[in-house]
Amino acid sequence: MLIGIISVFHETNTFSPIPTDKDNFEENIWLTGPDIVRAFLGTKTPIGGFLDIISERGHEALPLFAAHATPAGIVKREIFEEIRLNVRDQLKNNPHIDAIALELHGAHIVEGIEDPEAVLCAEIRELIGAKPLAVVTDFHANMTQERLKSATIWSGYRTNPHIDTYEAAVRSLENLFFYMEKDETPGLSFIRVPVIFPPISQSTSDSPFKEIIGKAKQLQEEFDLRDLMVHGGYSYSDVPYAGLSFTALSDSKDTSKRELALVEIAKFAWNSKDVVSQEILDIDAVMQLVATGVSKSKKYAIADISDNVNGGSAGDSTHVIAPLLKLGLKVLTTICDPAAVETLDGVKISETIDLSLGGYSHPVVGTPLNVCAQLMWRGNGEYIHEGVMNHGASYSIGKAAWVRVGTVDILIQSFAQQPNDLAQFRIAGIDPSDYDVLVLKGAAALRANWQDLVDEFINASSPGITDCVLERLNYVNLANKVWPMDKTITPTFDVVHI
Repeated sequence: MLIGIISVFHETNTFSPIPTDKDNFEENIWLTGPDIVRAFLGTKTPIGGFLDIISERGHEALPLFAAHATPAGIVKREIFEEIRLNVRDQLKNNPHIDAIALELHGAHIVEGIEDPEAVLCAEIRELIGAKPLAVVTDFHANMTQERLKSATIWSGYRTNPHIDTYEAAVRSLENLFFYMEKDETPGLSFIRVPVIFPPISQSTSDSPFKEIIGKAKQLQEEFDLRDLMVHGGYSYSDVPYAGLSFTALSDSKDTSKRELALVEIAKFAWNSKDVVSQEILDIDAVMQLVATGVSKSKKYAIADISDNVNGGSAGDSTHVIAPLLKLGLKVLTTICDPAAVETLDGVKISETIDLSLGGYSHPVVGTPLNVCAQLMWRGNGEYIHEGVMNHGASYSIGKAAWVRVGTVDILIQSFAQQPNDLAQFRIAGIDPSDYDVLVLKGAAALRANWQDLVDEFINASSPGITDCVLERLNYVNLANKVWPMDKTITPTFDVVHI
């Protein structure tokens, strides 16, 4: 069997003023054919999982098209149309394909198109006819029933931080092969819960999602389902369908089992919504905590959750860095500022220069830091993930520089890239274990590779387009249709059978 592979991946922050254009994709992934294999073979990524399971089962993979961009603002319409054109051309030029394996994010928004992933799925279905379509999505998918109508199989990550992206892709095709070998038709059912969580509250190692994931596993076994997917939702896409939902997969005849399981998990999740483990502290409390703790030889990682690059922020907030410059602690952090990197061109290593850093993308991210900085390193910011998240995958922060401002070391990026892996710092010769405090621009995903390096993780709250106090964001399309924006809402749990 010849299985085509397509991947279109973007997590869209509709609060961001910075649109996502072709450059954003080309800086990350815009590939066809054999180039996809070269980029992903041997990596612990969804495409790496597709390639491995197809080979292991004795089938042939035909990578067609892959487009990925770092989370940011709404994707420009012309870029999405170019993506669609590439997908259409690849499918029309390869009519002999027997099935499609498709990777999506689940929170991709395009100018003038509310649910572009439903559009893409429907278009693929039209082009391939009755051939199987297996899809895998991110844990943070804002799921819709329209997408499910085009799919044969749907699968999703089960972890946040996302350490099972490879396994989720493998599972999607294993489920497809299972039904093909049984010569049975799979059935999908879907339910939405009117709750939306910020990313920091969606760790699957903490409440409430630890228990929600556990309950889903229990119900999958109890009702003999092939899968029961938890779609955690993505709070920074202001669309009517944003939030928590669940999808059940089983034999098509087992509609009643899927319905019973989905209603039970929906009620369980609704009743668990207030049980949140992660504490969020304001900046003053964070500074007091780390100053006291470092004096007692404790090491800290501060999650700068309101400048969560994987949530679509620009990586240039100064709210957390500014007060740390005054404390005299040994601190390591990042900031995205391509203009600052250009300013450092021509400066010799160890020389000092007056520099303006950050605070440019949006009024809420803080004012620029005007500092005297010593240049420690300058170079190409390409690196390969060494840890458990997307192990082996290539990333880039573009032209980069490391500067020292007093006791604070700052890795300046030209491309915003969340520091999910220690390798991002090691390219500059920086050893993160040498520091008292790490300021990491992200949320729950950070913990996968940084937790063991520190004594304590702190969630720092400040204004920003990835603010985890969701009531402070200006929702228009989502409005007050979900908790916690409307704490008086009474849910109905309606199952849709696809």
